[in-house]
Amino acid sequence: MSVMQAYQGVVRQGRIQITPPAELPEGSEVYVVVTGQPVRLTAVAGVLHVSPDRPAMEREQEAFRQMLPELLNRYRDQYVAVYQGQVIDHDRDQTALVMRLDQTHPEAAVLVKRVTAEPERVLRMPSPRLSRDG
Repeated sequence: MSVMQAYQGVVRQGRIQITPPAELPEGSEVYVVVTGQPVRLTAVAGVLHVSPDRPAMEREQEAFRQMLPELLNRYRDQYVAVYQGQVIDHDRDQTALVMRLDQTHPEAAVLVKRVTAEPERVLRMPSPRLSRDG
């Protein structure tokens, strides 16, 4: 199960200290969003919304990976829309494709991805250390 939560952090001496709850399992994946705003302006509820479409999007990403060799032959350097494991639309213009999908599949979890043989770019950034100390 995946739950997104917001943790309040404070910058002290150039470091960010975030205190997660004790029930956060060791090895949990944590994403940090830095706003640069005072806490009083950015405070949010303890539990954030996790889209019920997340499992569907993960399935679409897996379908894309499995179809990639075929997609390269047919749609190289184009954007494809994958829905329920099938390509439902494609275009060289990502904006045009997304605008059509907004009309045809407004509530659906549709993966839009560029078809390329280049490996996906992985962005890495150092994460602050988590402290259980109060």
